Amino acid sequence: MQIPSHIIAQKNLIKLKEAYGLSYTTISKQSGMDLGYIQRLFSGNRSLGFKNLDRFARFFSIASHELLNPNFNVICNKQIYINGKDKTVHRLTKE
Repeated sequence: MQIPSHIIAQKNLIKLKEAYGLSYTTISKQSGMDLGYIQRLFSGNRSLGFKNLDRFARFFSIASHELLNPNFNVICNKQIYINGKDKTVHRLTKE
């Protein structure tokens, strides 16, 4: 049974959010996406469209197709910038 791509993307976004220790509010402010949309997306009550898939990929500094990869893991020591400060992942590694 194949897992729908929007479920895969949702799970990968959750991995990224947790790895970077980000709040929904921070993601919303820094990505320019609506807070309510982000909360519904992460809770599974909203599907991710292609436009926002690309926006999340740019926000997390990864390729869009990685969000659709069912075997995706967050890259260790990957940096993103929030409010002019870098956030680095140290907890998860890419296999």
